[in-house]
Amino acid sequence: MNQTTETVRLGALISTSQKKILKQKMKLDKRYSFLAALAAEAAESPNLTLYFFSPEDVDVTSGDIHKALYWDRENNKWYECSAPSPEVVYERIYVKNELVDRVRTFFSDNNVPFINARANFNKLICHQKLSEDVKTSPYLPPAIEVRKIEDIHRFLKVHDVIYLKKVISSLGKGVIKLEKTAENSIKYSYYKSRLRTQTVKSIYDLKPVLHRFFHNKTYIAQRGIPLIKIGDQSIDFRAEVQRGKNGIIISGVCARAGLKNSPITVHSTAMPYELFLKEHLHYSEQNIKNTVLKVEEFLTTIYSSLEDAYGPFGEIGIDFGIDTNRDIWFIEANSKSAKVSFEKSYGDAGLRENAFHLLEYAESLHQKEPAQEG
Repeated sequence: MNQTTETVRLGALISTSQKKILKQKMKLDKRYSFLAALAAEAAESPNLTLYFFSPEDVDVTSGDIHKALYWDRENNKWYECSAPSPEVVYERIYVKNELVDRVRTFFSDNNVPFINARANFNKLICHQKLSEDVKTSPYLPPAIEVRKIEDIHRFLKVHDVIYLKKVISSLGKGVIKLEKTAENSIKYSYYKSRLRTQTVKSIYDLKPVLHRFFHNKTYIAQRGIPLIKIGDQSIDFRAEVQRGKNGIIISGVCARAGLKNSPITVHSTAMPYELFLKEHLHYSEQNIKNTVLKVEEFLTTIYSSLEDAYGPFGEIGIDFGIDTNRDIWFIEANSKSAKVSFEKSYGDAGLRENAFHLLEYAESLHQKEPAQEG
């Protein structure tokens, strides 16, 4: 691997399965496109060397990487090599275990900066921190920590539709929707390989369902947002927001239409939200401009507040909804966005530009004292 003493060594921490996806060029896997775009963009940078590695590849006594994976632009091929400890880490691993924690701790203890100050966001803690900020609290739907079934019962008395969410989850895997029916029953739905829906007569009938779903782990109840819809499809939005040289960059905002009657919008279609506002909501040009300004203010406010609470971030995926009154509501923040909707909306050119800003930020991190995750 060619490198000079002037280049910044950026190591992307990924899982063993992600390494296999890259090495075998499994382009149909949703995790391939952005990592490949990142590697392609890094290959053109004279100031940075990028390699990918898994926790198993790290010598936690020296930080050396035994089987780093890097992209050779000239040969259009992935190669493995040995590499010294990275000078900046970009964590893209979703697995949580003792080895991952040990690797993360090693880099933190040796003052190696991470691109993001947090590996993930705990939804309960994140809600509490944003609630304490007068600038962001108006964007938050009411939410509570669920400690017993009676908490859900009381919350449902106040709100007709609520969502139960694992405090740490991704891809909609930890979400159940509850809604009161006209017959005073409770309809619940969730997505697990397919949409699953059932109705129970009493909140206590939900106990075995919740036990199987949450396994006694912490979860929250959040008031449902009356999202705008196209037919039977709920619409929400994913924004890819980055920290650039001159401030916050909104790389793109995607409108996502979920499956019919689904409580979540994963496995969705997506498009740039300006196009969605024009073609599906038939907004006038002025209404589109006004909405874009409102969304940009919302995103920069949320991003800044999260940095104030946690420390600096190179990027955050921010999910939000717009209700039938055109009010904006924060849904959740993601420190490891898969960028699937972003790719659907903005293509390879969008991924490359997103990667370019990320690499710029990695270079800037190397120039200053890092703020690390505790």
